[in-house]
Amino acid sequence: MIKLVILFLILNMIDILLTNASLSRGGAELNPIVNYFINKDLFWAYKILTSVGVVLVLLKLKRILITLCIAMGLICAWNIIALFSWR
Repeated sequence: MIKLVILFLILNMIDILLTNASLSRGGAELNPIVNYFINKDLFWAYKILTSVGVVLVLLKLKRILITLCIAMGLICAWNIIALFSWR
């Protein structure tokens, strides 16, 4: 279970880095909640707090944590594809 928690947190940190890279290349954040925190320079704090909060809530629910890890992996893969397909 601890491996899933670590994986989920690492994927969220990768998402932060990829989002920042995309934004620096002219990309836009489409999630209005996340966009609000980006505009307030609180994106890192928001992602870390929500990621840890989700882990704390779902520690007992392994299946949901597995699903979230898969979802975050897909989000990171999508961000990588988008980042390297821009010209």
